[in-house]
Amino acid sequence: MGDNLAEQKVCLSCEANATVVCFDCKNYYCVNCFNSIHKSPKMKIHKKDEISPALPIEIKCLNHQDYQITSFCLNDKGK
Repeated sequence: MGDNLAEQKVCLSCEANATVVCFDCKNYYCVNCFNSIHKSPKMKIHKKDEISPALPIEIKCLNHQDYQITSFCLNDKGK
């Protein structure tokens, strides 16, 4: 369900680091490949979002100091 923060996503087309995800294709792309692949009117309506780069740090759980956090939802805001 949640992605591991240490795992960098790769562009489906050129295998560079992915910077966007297409929710309709359900694939990851670099911005250049996304724009190239989604030129046609049929593909232009696809929804995309930028993805954050992998975090190169360890984050420990505040309640369980022996556990490293590997994923979390940025929209939860601690709720």
